[in-house]
Amino acid sequence: MLPKEHRLPRSADIRQVVAEGFTVRTPTVTAHILFGGDCECRFCFVTGKRLGTAVKRNYAKRRFRERVRALAITGQAVNIVWRLTPQSVTASLAELDRDIVKVWAKVTNNGKLNDRGSN
Repeated sequence: MLPKEHRLPRSADIRQVVAEGFTVRTPTVTAHILFGGDCECRFCFVTGKRLGTAVKRNYAKRRFRERVRALAITGQAVNIVWRLTPQSVTASLAELDRDIVKVWAKVTNNGKLNDRGSN
């Protein structure tokens, strides 16, 4: 479990991040990112029934949460809603790491385009 101060528990906050933030898509996750706020980095993990049974959904969330845990101590004021895709259930840890790094690169660049001019 993430520490309480790094969770995004209220549905109103989740809706705000999805509506007002920008989106980064990878094969295993769609991340909705919203900067600002008076707190540290906060996360929410969303899984739909498309991922499979509750066991598969919880397995995917647990693996992803453990990979993202280290990002919570960065001190950046950012809220991220991680929406897992069906591919996240069968993805290797290396694939999860690659996609997390891609999303986190956007966070550290404040959502700006990379050097090649693409998102």
